[in-house]
Amino acid sequence: MKGSPELSFVLPAYNEEENIERAVREADSACREVCSSHEVIVVDDGSSDETPRILGRLETEIGALRVIRVEPNAGYTNALRTGFLASNMDWVFYTDADNQFDPREMARFLAARNEADLVIGFRAARQDGFLRHFLSRGYNRIQKHYLGLRVTDINCAFKLFRRSFFDVAPIESGGFLVDAEVLIRAQKLGLRMIELPVGHHPRASGKTTVSWKSIPQTFREMRRLKRILRSWPPPEVVASLPSLGIGVDRPAPALREGNPAR
Repeated sequence: MKGSPELSFVLPAYNEEENIERAVREADSACREVCSSHEVIVVDDGSSDETPRILGRLETEIGALRVIRVEPNAGYTNALRTGFLASNMDWVFYTDADNQFDPREMARFLAARNEADLVIGFRAARQDGFLRHFLSRGYNRIQKHYLGLRVTDINCAFKLFRRSFFDVAPIESGGFLVDAEVLIRAQKLGLRMIELPVGHHPRASGKTTVSWKSIPQTFREMRRLKRILRSWPPPEVVASLPSLGIGVDRPAPALREGNPAR
């Protein structure tokens, strides 16, 4: 497919036996429609249900599927970091394995890639339950203020990156701050970010790992992350950006399409 991207599609998964087959098949199908070459990387984060068995069966059928097993469960941030660093293609896309997004919408994100280093989604009509919606909305507001992020929907799990970004931007946070960390590192590097709306669907099966219990840890990690990033990036990282094909013609303001739902 001439002019089409080479893409690594990353899916973190933990106990998603009711969702994982559909998630993998739809990811592979969406990639085949718009990519010249692709891989679907599922990071199985120590699942204790039937997720590993289902993935093993799918590996024998879907040639583009790579399964990385993390044992024991090490958390969402580690799963994404593992998938990003294992990616082999020029571009990396990620979403969650809970089927709350339609991966075919990725086509619009890929169409915008020549104008950006990151294309990030915001949920146009969020369909989460009350607790997750409440906590995520609160986290968004606090992270924007405390970390200085200028992004509509920080934790929207629908993002596209240049792979080379992860060669200079380490992920050192824990808990649920992985999105905040990668975005603030991109912002501090002056990278070009485009925001696009994306549809959002209710979780039909499985359970979210977000709970009230995560609040104290998240605040501790937020303070730690701010300390880590206070003196980052070093000059040599900034100097390396042109050779990696990122940050060209930087800085540029974040662009938005549509009317973000805050």
